Amino acid sequence: TFDIRDYKKDNPLGFENLSVKWLEMKASSGIDKKTVQSHTNFMHRAVAKWGNRNIKAISGGDIEDLLFDKDLKTPQGKTVSNKTRSNMKSCLHDFWSWVVRREKKNSKQTIEMPEFPEVKYELGWRNITDIETLGAILDEIEKISRHINPKIWLGIKWLATYIKVRPGEMRMIKEKDINLESGYIIIREPKEGTRESGKYVFLDEEDIDLIRSMPRGLPDMYFFRHLPGKKGIVDAAQFGPKYFKVWWDLACKNLGVKGVDLYGGTKHTV
Repeated sequence: TFDIRDYKKDNPLGFENLSVKWLEMKASSGIDKKTVQSHTNFMHRAVAKWGNRNIKAISGGDIEDLLFDKDLKTPQGKTVSNKTRSNMKSCLHDFWSWVVRREKKNSKQTIEMPEFPEVKYELGWRNITDIETLGAILDEIEKISRHINPKIWLGIKWLATYIKVRPGEMRMIKEKDINLESGYIIIREPKEGTRESGKYVFLDEEDIDLIRSMPRGLPDMYFFRHLPGKKGIVDAAQFGPKYFKVWWDLACKNLGVKGVDLYGGTKHTV
């Protein structure tokens, strides 16, 4: 049937045109920068394959050919894993769902949802350690970092205590998120699908006392922040994404512990 959108000069149904609008929408929706970057990378790969082709002319077969293309590489030049292909499929499916919903509102003629292939994969296992070794690593972290900033040790200790919290979520805790009277921390933007209500971490008495013994900051300051006077760092700046990992790796090196990363050594081990 005739569709005026197919003949407009600005090509409103062009895949590249729509992908730009979708990425702009995602970037302004409040999701984290890492997810936006991942979506951007996946969509750029698709644009390199399909260009600005009319989205109605892209079939389930085209999507399957893209996802299982043997020449699909990582930025380092390695063939992508099935987990990455599955993530790319989820990204494209989310994009198409948005297009279908958007065009249904804007036009009497709808866009059909293509059929997406199944992408099977198995997650690899993280190396874990035993509780005694974990205790030794935490003691070493406290020994080498407490004089620099006690919150380095505290943050990693919490990752091994409150295992529902991820390292990235730990960094995002602000002073206002900690309620010592009721004894809990609210994670406002958890990775799980509970962003509207967040998730709660209930503190034990030892940690409540530890927090009370530390200087507090203004409500919107990050709890895990650098102390004043650290060379090359702005006062009260938030810990970087790999800061906990740096100290974990240093403690493991000092103790001769090999092959156990921060996530596997804390959350997975416990």
